[in-house]
Amino acid sequence: SRDVKENTRISIGMPLTLCGMIYGKLRRAFSFWPAAIISSILFGIFHMNWVQGIYATVVGLALAYIYERTQTIWGCSLLHMFFNSCSYVTSFLHEQLKKMGEIPSSIIIIAVQVASVAIVVVLLRHFRTRRVIKNENICEIR
Repeated sequence: SRDVKENTRISIGMPLTLCGMIYGKLRRAFSFWPAAIISSILFGIFHMNWVQGIYATVVGLALAYIYERTQTIWGCSLLHMFFNSCSYVTSFLHEQLKKMGEIPSSIIIIAVQVASVAIVVVLLRHFRTRRVIKNENICEIR
C-alpha cells in the first residue's frame, strides 16, 4: 500500500541524508557527541512537529550511534523503519482498543512500546557484537 511504500522511502531517505551526509560531514569536523547532538537536533527539526521532533531528536542520537558503530546507513534505515512502523502499530492499536476502555488500552500500548524498546536494544547489541567480531577478524588478518 501507499503507506508501506512511503515508510520504506522515508526510512531509507532520511537516514541517508541525516546519517550518511550530515552526520558524516559533522563527524569529520567534530568528535562523536557534538556531531551526534547537532545531527539529532536537525533530525528533530526536520520532522516539523514538536511532539515528533522531541522523540525524533532522541531517535537521532540512536541513529548516530548505530552509524558510528557500523559505518553503514542500513542499520539506521532499519531502526528508522522500525520506529515508524511502531507508530503505525500504536495508532492502529489505540483505535482498536478504544472500545475496551482507557486503562486496558493504555496498558497494552505501553506493553507494545516496552517490547519495541527491547527489540531495539537487542538490535543494538547485535550490531555491536557484529562490529567487534569484524574488528577482531581484521586484527587477526594483519
